[in-house]
Amino acid sequence: MAKSANKYKNSVSDIHIFQNKILSWYDQHARSLPWRAEKGTPPAEAYHVWLSEIMLQQTTVSAVKPYFEKFLKLWPAVHDLANATQDEVMHAWAGLGYYSRARNLHKAAQVIAFEHEGVFPDNEKALRALPGVGDYTSAAITSIAFQKEATVIDGNIQRIFARVMAYDGLFPKDAKHFKALVAPYFSGTGVRAGDFAQALMDIGSGICTPRSPDCVQCPIVEQCRAHAVQDVASYPKKAAKKKVPKKQGFVYIVADAQGRLLVERRPETGILAQTLGFPTSHWQEGTTPAHSDLMYDIQETSHSITHVFTHFHLTLTLCKARVQIPNNYLWLDVDAPEMQGLPTLFNKVYNEISKTV
Repeated sequence: MAKSANKYKNSVSDIHIFQNKILSWYDQHARSLPWRAEKGTPPAEAYHVWLSEIMLQQTTVSAVKPYFEKFLKLWPAVHDLANATQDEVMHAWAGLGYYSRARNLHKAAQVIAFEHEGVFPDNEKALRALPGVGDYTSAAITSIAFQKEATVIDGNIQRIFARVMAYDGLFPKDAKHFKALVAPYFSGTGVRAGDFAQALMDIGSGICTPRSPDCVQCPIVEQCRAHAVQDVASYPKKAAKKKVPKKQGFVYIVADAQGRLLVERRPETGILAQTLGFPTSHWQEGTTPAHSDLMYDIQETSHSITHVFTHFHLTLTLCKARVQIPNNYLWLDVDAPEMQGLPTLFNKVYNEISKTV
């Protein structure tokens, strides 16, 4: 392992040159983002950094911007968010996906507000103790909000260093070993630790992209081993992807005499936990699942919707039905505000309903 690691190492002087090039580029080309501090101003508030980093997990900057601004308007400080109800937070989050993030966001806000008196922890270990905060997020908050050195590795930054080093290991299996190799690049950045991390994020997002990277504009192209051998596209190397399962099921459109639609509060655990949605059957791979025992007078329609989750694809066939009502069901008017806050999966169903009734 030591011999293998040595071939990826650079000298202290090379690392120092790398850091200076990255920071000089950032001084000229930093993106202006609503959660970032402007040049020459104090570091961004920890609340803003934490909120943005949670939202940005597996989500694009363009998708996050309006949600970030909405959350700050609704809850300007962590105490405000902590005092909101979970339903209010979930409703505001609707459409951003990965709903466990919203539940953990609310729980973490309550921990910070009520157990830490509204003061964010300023180190990685304490930050990792918060719900929904892992290695990357804790490192990002530590460096950006508190200007402390931390090894910040997200997908964009991983790609940059994999190309700079021409790293032959496979991701995600080698991620821990890779982080240790990269750590020296984050050492010595001092009060510019946050700028260094954000500069790498910007370069990975706009220059060292997965496909067709703009190497001509890259400030560290001369230190990039993958570019030197004209093989940038091969890095980072990843294990072969498993085939994505395809599941299917039924979603039930139930209307009462007043034209209200039936929705359910989903279970406390699992996909889309605790969100509102139209009732469905089980989702099953391979064969068509049985209809829900709670439904009767079921009429399958020719309409369906598809949705892509992280680990599987789902197709739901719309069905008209009647229902035996359990406690977790409720009726909503078609234009009720809650209908505008449905998760994306059920918003697709909502938009398809007009074609079936």
